[in-house]
Amino acid sequence: MQQLDALYREALSEPDVIGLAVGTRPDCVPDAVLDLLAGYREEGLEVWLELGLQSAFDETLARVNRGHGLAECRTAVVAARRRGIPVCAHLILGLPGESDAHYHSSLDTVLALGVDGLKLHPLHVVKGTQLANQWRRGEYSPLGMGDYLRSPPI
Repeated sequence: MQQLDALYREALSEPDVIGLAVGTRPDCVPDAVLDLLAGYREEGLEVWLELGLQSAFDETLARVNRGHGLAECRTAVVAARRRGIPVCAHLILGLPGESDAHYHSSLDTVLALGVDGLKLHPLHVVKGTQLANQWRRGEYSPLGMGDYLRSPPI
């Protein structure tokens, strides 16, 4: 924990830095990390925890090899909120196998968890990945511009 604290303190030592927005996976915030972040808030610093949930569906998370499920996100949100740390959840639109119904359900789920913020991301297919290979074989079709622009996408 000392190394993490040293890194955060280095960032906080910059003159225009007033706080931290820590982005991580929901399964990577043990109590010791949350206690560290809560300590910064007690010092008067602004601190947000941003959790990359991506989807509220465990099947989707397994399909894209996230290595965590909704349960880990729920645990992290509850633990952070108990310490007074605001939480922002990240969701990705266009994950393989998901539809509008999944997006709406994921949104409802994270809002029910009591998150303070939400970030929506498009899915980016990266060359050389399993998803890129699926796309080349016609097994995955990303959302088009019109899909993102239609009102309301979520």
